[in-house]
Amino acid sequence: MSVPQEQAAETGLVESREVPEDIDSDIILRVENLVKYFEIRSGVLNRIIGYVHAVDGVSFEVKRGSTLGIVGESGCGKTTLGKVILRLIEPTDGKVYFNGVDIFSVSRRAFRKQYRKKMQVVFQDPYASLNPRMMIKDALSEPIIAHRIMSRKEILPYLVRVLREVGLDKEHLMRYPHEFSGGQRQRICIARALVLNPELIVLDEPTASLDVSVQARVLNLLKRLQKRRGLTYLFISHDLSTVTHMSDTVMVMYLGRIMEIGPKEIFTMEESKIHPYTAALASAIPIPDPDYEKPRIILKGDVPSPVNPPSGCVFHTRCPYTQPNCETEVPELKKIGENHYVACHYR
Repeated sequence: MSVPQEQAAETGLVESREVPEDIDSDIILRVENLVKYFEIRSGVLNRIIGYVHAVDGVSFEVKRGSTLGIVGESGCGKTTLGKVILRLIEPTDGKVYFNGVDIFSVSRRAFRKQYRKKMQVVFQDPYASLNPRMMIKDALSEPIIAHRIMSRKEILPYLVRVLREVGLDKEHLMRYPHEFSGGQRQRICIARALVLNPELIVLDEPTASLDVSVQARVLNLLKRLQKRRGLTYLFISHDLSTVTHMSDTVMVMYLGRIMEIGPKEIFTMEESKIHPYTAALASAIPIPDPDYEKPRIILKGDVPSPVNPPSGCVFHTRCPYTQPNCETEVPELKKIGENHYVACHYR
């Protein structure tokens, strides 16, 4: 899939998005057995005494122009996964293919030159993402200047066009971050991600710090931008209602591993047709009916430490359907329906 030339010209960046003929043009991102462990050091000699299993053998694919929602409890590895895919942190093992190229096989200099501008991110806290001492004009110009994609005299008119895409105007360029509301700051962060005309954007809980009414406007903005620019999103969130609204496919994670991948409708499926962990998450989604008492699935115990995750199925210590083999055998991510995969021995 390529962006039409007239659309690219409208935003000021005429750049081909043709995919090499020898790869699947429908798949923009493919992750294979991705692993990220963080070292734990202690003592006078700073020796390694253990590892935090942040991401543990994750594999999936993302279709071009679609949105993959990634959900799970805090500490399940969602944000770490996003950072590794963007190569903000290096993996322990595994591969990430972007447009058919293993991005970990190229040097950091080559990655910065060829791929960084095609893969962008919007973080959770917009105020922390912006330098309080830089005008918005300078914050948005910085990536353009760093990648040398246009002359300096072309930058200002281009920034005005991008700002208008996100609902802001020329007058906002000469202000500082503290002069904006939270929703406006997040729009600025979205604009900064757009100025390099990316193909993939990782959205790391982009509305978590915003009021509910503002959240809706920002989410609708993201959907309009995706349709207009042909963007692909990785949408990371713990808000299942938001993920259902935004995503085409949902991936459920627990302790750094994938429990389930399926269509966004998995949260409304029968309990017997989805992973027990997904069912527990789905039971927590509020229903806008005060007279309806939705049954809740309360999981026993606490989330185990990622420093010493359980053997076998990592969810077996809290699962209501645990069997003896769950404690010793790691379940494979098996297909149980159309585009629906579950890592469970009994699903």
